Amino acid sequence: DDGEVSALHFAEPELDIRYADDGNEKLESMTITGFTAKTDLVNSSYDPQTQTIEEFAKWRGLGDASSTGLWSFRQGKFRLVHYTVDPTYDGEHNGEVILDYETAP
Repeated sequence: DDGEVSALHFAEPELDIRYADDGNEKLESMTITGFTAKTDLVNSSYDPQTQTIEEFAKWRGLGDASSTGLWSFRQGKFRLVHYTVDPTYDGEHNGEVILDYETAP
């Protein structure tokens, strides 16, 4: 409203990912160890009706290992409300929801 421009920062979970094999195809465990903030989103889109930004980040070209984040504009800031991760390099899309503040319990 005051005409100032400032950079946006998007919260993102930091993960400790452990695999049961050397090929990173079988997940042993995935734990959130903290949060960080980033200024760049990849493959992102903005929905003006819901005031949300969604990102789909491929960890490699196939897109089988990836993460998806959803940030909702609330009280003047974009807040992370949903985050899904598929950490396996198995050729399939099988993401796990690791954060969900969007859906009621």
